[in-house]
This record gives sequence, C-alpha cells and structure tokens, in this order.
Amino acid sequence: MTHNAAKENAGRNVLVLSWLSFAPSSRTLGELCHRLAISLDAGIDLRRALKSESERLQGALGSALSSASEAVNQGDSFSEAIAARSDCFGPLFVEMVRVGELTGSTPEVFDRLAKHYEHRANLQRQFLSKLTWPALQLGIALAVIGVLILVGGVLRDGKGGGVDILGFGLTGASGLAVYANALIGLAILATLGIVALRRYPSLQDRLLTLLEVAPVIGHCLNKIALARIAWTLHLTMNVELDIRRVAQLALVSSGSPRYKVHADSTSQMVAQGRPLSSAFKATSAFPTEFIDSLVVAEETGQISESMARLSKRYEEEANDALATLGMAAGLAVWALVAALVILLIFRVFGFYLGMLNDAANML
Repeated sequence: MTHNAAKENAGRNVLVLSWLSFAPSSRTLGELCHRLAISLDAGIDLRRALKSESERLQGALGSALSSASEAVNQGDSFSEAIAARSDCFGPLFVEMVRVGELTGSTPEVFDRLAKHYEHRANLQRQFLSKLTWPALQLGIALAVIGVLILVGGVLRDGKGGGVDILGFGLTGASGLAVYANALIGLAILATLGIVALRRYPSLQDRLLTLLEVAPVIGHCLNKIALARIAWTLHLTMNVELDIRRVAQLALVSSGSPRYKVHADSTSQMVAQGRPLSSAFKATSAFPTEFIDSLVVAEETGQISESMARLSKRYEEEANDALATLGMAAGLAVWALVAALVILLIFRVFGFYLGMLNDAANML
C-alpha cells in the first residue's frame, strides 16, 4: 500500500470512529500535552512518544494519534499529520504544534498547551460542581413523586380503588412503571440531544445563542468566554505566531457564537494594520473594560502578562456567576418540591373531605 493510500485509509477509519466517540475532554488533552512535554524535554523521540500515547489512549483521540504516528513515521510533520483532525484536537492545538516545530520549541509549546487545557478543565469542573447540589435536589424530587405514586396504590378510596394522590392518573406498581419508563425516555432523549450537540457545532451555536440572552445564564457564559479569550491571548502572544492567526484563534477559543462570528473579520482588520484592541472594539461584542485592558497592555508591551491577569479576574467573576446560577437552579428545584408538597396537602385534604362526605351520606 502506498503512503498516500495508507493516509487516506487511516483518515477514513478515524472519521468513522469520530462519529462513534465523543471528542476528548480538556482534561484528557491537558494530560496528553503534559506527558508529551516531559517526554520531548527528556530527549525522547517524537515518533516513540506518539506511539506510546496512541497505545495508552482509547477512542477517537487514540485512533487519531495512531494515524498521526504512522504519518510521522512516513516523514510527515506532526502538525501536518493532525491538521485534518482539528475536530479532535482543536485548531489551537494544531496551530501551536506548528509553531513549536517552526521555532524548535515543541516541548515548551506542549507545556503551555497543558496549562491551557488545565485552565479550561478547571472552569468546566467548577461549573459542574455548582450544578451538583441542584441536580441532587431534582433527583430527590423525582424520587418523591415515584414514592407518592407507589403509596397511592396502597391506599384505598371509597370504591376500593387506588388513591391518585398527585392527580397524574398513576397509582401503585403499574403507575410507577409508567412513570419510570417516562423518565427513562426523557433520559434517552437528553442523551441523544447531547450527542447531537457534540456532533454538530451549529446546533451548539444555536443553543448558546439562546442561552446567552438569558439574564443569569447569559452573564455567566459571557464571563467564561472572555476568560477563554484572555487566556488564549496570554498563551499565543509570546510565541512566533502571525498576529492575524492570534486574533482568529482567540475568538474561536471562546466557544461563544457572540465572538466566534467575528473571527474572520477581526483577522482581516488586524492584517490591515489595526491593533488587536481596535479590531476587537470594532466588533461591538466586547465589554469596555476588556478593550481598555487590552489597550493598556498593547501600549506597555505586556499583552501576555496582562491577559493572564485579566483571564484570572474573569474566571473569578464567572465563578461568582456560577454560584448565582447554582443558587437559582436550587431555588427552582425547591420551588418544584414545594409545589409537590402543596399539591400533596390539597390532594390528601380533598381525599379526607371525600371520606367525610361519604360517611355523612351513609347516615
């Protein structure tokens, strides 16, 4: 088999697997970059390091690394080998690897990327931690509904039938089975929705566009996006990377449609000689304090350092917004639980009055 045919065949295999597997997480990419940085800094050959990582990792990332390892063994550069898999590695990963190869600083680049993905993983972990308690509350509320349905089958009304405590028309074990099947169906639909969002970025953008206009959620998502932009600028400004590509990567790395839509136009403005701050300001998407910080950073020649500080500040503000979001989610769940309790009280009281009326009619 020729080299080109092998590459095409490997590309088809990776493409098929990418549809069957989730994209690697920030934590996985961070750990990969950290290990590659250590290996290359210790003098281990890149081909040997890639072979080791391809055997260690599973799923789409492991397959992509295996194909990249084969291509590197055939004489391709690592950046060329992974260029077609930007959906797996991300455009920032591919571009930074290319810069590392051109400047002979690949270990340092992998070390920077490891810190970048660790930063993103921390944001994701903090977001999920804020939602843990509301999710637990929701699970308890759903379990309470199931218990009430089951208890309704034990109780008996005046006609000897089960008591529909919640008014759902579900009582006893059969009613609980219907309720459980409904929850399972919703879980399956939610899973399919998540898979669709991971497979089709356009769907992600549509959902994020809707969420970004929500009062609390939108504020939180915007802070996270700004933190990502600032961190990417910090990551890329001290390497020999075309400033046009820096502007484009920064906006794409935000993950927000609000900023990604301006990636190409911003790159073109920077290519015409406009500074980053001017190009970003022309989008009318950035808050004033971000532009002011970038202007000062450009004037002092300390963009990388200033963006690191700015990213940390936005991360702290995003954490505060996440705490507010978690509190709001918790209150919403508690409101649901309270509504169920109130409904239960009225249903039990109505059942008690019905028993009194039946007794009075028998006298």
